[in-house]
Amino acid sequence: MTDMMNYMMQNTDVLQGWLWWAAGPGWGEYSLTIEPKNGQDRPQMSWISPFLTR
Repeated sequence: MTDMMNYMMQNTDVLQGWLWWAAGPGWGEYSLTIEPKNGQDRPQMSWISPFLTR
């Protein structure tokens, strides 16, 4: 995941951005959801948080 994200960030001349599709409470226990569970971030957040723009 990190290699892919780095590649996308290094190629902004052809890639405009990215998104994580499985966000929000409607995804339930889907394995890629980033909706917090019991107030705790999901493991996926550690993969993508370095690439979030604030």
